[in-house]
Amino acid sequence: KMHAEARDLELKLLSDANGYSDHYMIETFAEGRIAVLSIEGPLLAHQLPLRMFGMPVTTYGEIQQAVHQLRSDPQIQKVVLRVNSPGGSSFDMSRTGRLLDRLGVEKELSTYTDNQMQSAGYWLGVAGAKLVADESAQLGSIGVYTEMVSNAERNRAEGREVRVIRAG
Repeated sequence: KMHAEARDLELKLLSDANGYSDHYMIETFAEGRIAVLSIEGPLLAHQLPLRMFGMPVTTYGEIQQAVHQLRSDPQIQKVVLRVNSPGGSSFDMSRTGRLLDRLGVEKELSTYTDNQMQSAGYWLGVAGAKLVADESAQLGSIGVYTEMVSNAERNRAEGREVRVIRAG
């Protein structure tokens, strides 16, 4: 809850400072009726110093700010979410996804990728009602990991043999 309040405050400060005007992630076309929201690079909770080294990154706060701008603009009728991301942090991913889902209820939302849309990028990208991907684009699943303690040596020492039976 504390993080959500801090994020809301950050968005309000960004809103007050920038008035949600000319957001660098948004380009408009067709006399302002169509907007393209570009998500580039790894998805992070904070930009860290990566941009100083020329690495393109997108923060969830930046996406949230852009979505608020798009939702509040009555002229925009259609939004294309352009994703080029290998994924990134899961921190704030679901909240950002929910904001994109709300945007898709209010305006026609589709997703396009010509390069990569993986892991957290895939999570956000599926918010669009339609997904278009270049035939050479890399689309990935939502990444997961777990830690496991191996009992192989113990099983061998105790005379246990483990067999895996599976289908598919």
